Amino acid sequence: MTYKQKIKSHYQNLISEKINELRFMISDLAEDAQNDAKGSAGDKHDPSLQANWRSKLLYR
Repeated sequence: MTYKQKIKSHYQNLISEKINELRFMISDLAEDAQNDAKGSAGDKHDPSLQANWRSKLLYR
């Protein structure tokens, strides 16, 4: 294996590992989002969801 091939292989492995880490993070975040669901009545009192709640009212 040439020096260039070794370098290429090394960086391909690094990128593959990073992709796998990101996939795991995305999967974990998606699961958290599903488990953190609230009823719509409580959303208007949650500051992080307040803007979304207002937009729902405007576009009914």
